[in-house]
Amino acid sequence: MVSSIILAITLGNLPAERPAGIFTEQESTRLVAYWNSPDRYRSEDLNPSEPFQPVYSPAASAWLHQMYKQRDPGQPLIPTRLPVARQPRHKEWDTYIDTQYNQDYAWAMSVAAWMNADLSQSPNEGPVSRPITPTPADLKALASDPPPFFLVHRPQKITVSFDGFVAIYEEGVDVPRKYPFLRSATGVVSSSTPPTANELTVLARQAKLPEILHKPLLAVAQLEGGFDTINTYDTGGISIGIIQFASLTTGRGSLAQLLQNYRSSHPAEFSTNFRKYGIDVAPDGRLSVIDPTSGFENSGSDAVRVIVQDKRLTAVFQRAAKLSTNFRTAQIKLLARTYNPLALSVPVTLNGKSFSVPISQLFQTEAGIATLMDRLVNRGSIDPTSDVLSSLARENNITSVSELNSLERDAITRLAYRHDFLSVATLSQPTTETGPRRPANQIAGTPTGNPTQAGSIGRRNEIQRTPDESVAPFDPTQSGRVASNQPKPADPKAQPPAAVPKEPTPTAPAGPITIPGG
Repeated sequence: MVSSIILAITLGNLPAERPAGIFTEQESTRLVAYWNSPDRYRSEDLNPSEPFQPVYSPAASAWLHQMYKQRDPGQPLIPTRLPVARQPRHKEWDTYIDTQYNQDYAWAMSVAAWMNADLSQSPNEGPVSRPITPTPADLKALASDPPPFFLVHRPQKITVSFDGFVAIYEEGVDVPRKYPFLRSATGVVSSSTPPTANELTVLARQAKLPEILHKPLLAVAQLEGGFDTINTYDTGGISIGIIQFASLTTGRGSLAQLLQNYRSSHPAEFSTNFRKYGIDVAPDGRLSVIDPTSGFENSGSDAVRVIVQDKRLTAVFQRAAKLSTNFRTAQIKLLARTYNPLALSVPVTLNGKSFSVPISQLFQTEAGIATLMDRLVNRGSIDPTSDVLSSLARENNITSVSELNSLERDAITRLAYRHDFLSVATLSQPTTETGPRRPANQIAGTPTGNPTQAGSIGRRNEIQRTPDESVAPFDPTQSGRVASNQPKPADPKAQPPAAVPKEPTPTAPAGPITIPGG
């Protein structure tokens, strides 16, 4: 192990966390030899004629995420749309951000063109310095100066081949303009077709998933992907599967739980599909992996970093999801236990008193269940369901728990997150009638005293809060490929800044590349 540590220091990849120590020296040696066999891994320029590209910066994306959270406290960030400025001054901030964003794009375009033309030896040609518009003082006090919104990167196309399985990944993922969730340039996304209703039904029955969840799961899966869809570019760290079980930045997220469950139910198969290739979960619940290059064991956040950077390990997850029915069934089982909104209760305030009411008695249609499942899957919480129901009860003069189920349609409308499931014809829908749809003696409502803060998923009849999402600990100089929604070019009449001293053109075939001034 000492030799592995020395090699890791030499490569500049010394882990930040103490490794779990669950792999032996012999396993490490075998894995390095295995993963470095000929034809196991091939990397080439994604854009051979113009290898250097302007890219959206993960550091700027993280800055936007934090700024929005501080500017609009309590307002959730929704991946499918940008938050709208609610105050005139905030609109002025957005105008400044758009200006700097466009300037950074034009600057990165000019630098990429210069590097692609190989003009580094010309004394008269070279990239200009990055134009900077002063950050408004009040915005700077809130969130500091933003990092460059665009950098220059040399994205790679990577082919991984092992044990008859071949995966191809392209670095840098197209993301929407000013996307606040990007965290890695070297991250990838590999999509797959969501399962058909018949395929899902077979697996769901094997996993003993309640019938009422089958169609809502299929509807939410359309937003996530298939069992082998994988994503390593955003705040989830590594996300895999039908509802994107995520490692999070700590390596302790639901993905680690999924692997533990699979290992417990099918230990030999887990060893064949994961341990054999250098991936496991430590006794303390952290992901732990062997770096295919250094042979060093990495755990927790370090394991997440290694998997994101090294597509050989990324491919291991995708292979298992494609080939193993038991691994796919494990996804359904974990979903039923962890992301089932019908297992929750929420506090609802009626006439100043708080009642703990089971979700199963409030949302009785597939459209309602899908709406809450969408929030659970993407945010880990059904917030603000409690506040929405309490507000609707007050607006409709509802004073009895027995009347709450008449609010389902209005509640779905207000709780719609990534998709409006009221528009999905294949899901059962609430009626438009008012008043209770079930006798009062069939609806449970347990008084809980003073109103309590709405929370997130927990044990039945118990609500617990989920901590706010943290920023991934990836290298802030990394960046993803430019989004298809590109900014307008900078004003051509603007006075160009003074040129900066030339730097040698980087020649490394892969990895993030930063330019002086960026």
